[in-house]
Amino acid sequence: AQQELAAARAGYEEALLTVADRSPGRWRSWLDQALTGPGILTAQRFDDEVSRARVGSRLRVDAAGWVRASAERRDRLHEVQTRVDADIAAEVARRRAEQWATTAVLTGAALTLVVVAAVLAMWQGRALARRLRAVRDAVTRLSARDLPDLVRRVSEADPGDPAALPSAPAALAPQDGNGDEVVEVIRAFDVLAATVYRIAGDLARQRQVAAGAVDAVGRRCQGMTHRLLRALDLAERDEADARALETFFTLDNLAAQLLQSTQSLLVLSGRSLGTVRTEPAGLVTVAQAALSRVQEYRRVVVGLMAERVLVPPALIDDLVHLLASLLDNATRFSPGDVVVMGYLLGDRVIIQIADAGTGI
Repeated sequence: AQQELAAARAGYEEALLTVADRSPGRWRSWLDQALTGPGILTAQRFDDEVSRARVGSRLRVDAAGWVRASAERRDRLHEVQTRVDADIAAEVARRRAEQWATTAVLTGAALTLVVVAAVLAMWQGRALARRLRAVRDAVTRLSARDLPDLVRRVSEADPGDPAALPSAPAALAPQDGNGDEVVEVIRAFDVLAATVYRIAGDLARQRQVAAGAVDAVGRRCQGMTHRLLRALDLAERDEADARALETFFTLDNLAAQLLQSTQSLLVLSGRSLGTVRTEPAGLVTVAQAALSRVQEYRRVVVGLMAERVLVPPALIDDLVHLLASLLDNATRFSPGDVVVMGYLLGDRVIIQIADAGTGI
């Protein structure tokens, strides 16, 4: 029993050392106060007597007093334990309250940030949507109305005269150096509009050069053809041989076809035919002149023509060219004869070309 008491006391002393090393100061002070007093000294004295007793000797210890002293020491240690437990519970409650407060503050801050972020996102999104709608409307207007109108005016202007050219399209993007992605997109459309304007000017200059070249060639060919026709007319007047006269008629028809092709070049170049006439011509005369420019002229039948209709001088060559083109198309793509007629219908003149081909 003495050895068991010594082992228990050693464990008790080790536990006290552990509490003294690892506990806060107030816990140590509570323990020191609990282990101070007459009852504690009495229990210590009884323990010392028992531990110093020799084996075989009679143990003279007041058992009841030892039990009372030990019970008092145990009760004091239990009070210290209770106070420590209460202190731990209070510290845990305090830290729990701090954590709840911290969690509430952080949650409130997070919710506030989320709400602010949502509001900013909605505001930024609406602002961006308004800007994008403005860009869409501007680009749609530019592509649907402004650029086609600009290209048309550039095509109609004289490329050789810079003052006649319309001004370049106004830039949609701001002129300052700063800008976001929306401004960069607008600037890309500005570059596209400027490129279209430059290409339209280049095409207009190219068309002017090409039209001038075609016009020059057409004028020269037209002059040569007119001289050829006059020479053939003179030769036909003095020729008595029927075979030679037929050859002259064939050459005259070929020259008339050449004149028709030359005038088609002038029409394609955008120029007038350039022939000046002073007197009006009858509608039947105009039809016969158109007939003479068709290769298959023998298949063309001049039907009823209103004799009272006179074509003004400024319209003679244009109408001859138009009728010759229609008659040539009719004889090329239809079998049988082609009939051309002209008659009055109220205050209008109707010219009708009838053929047996497919299509219009």
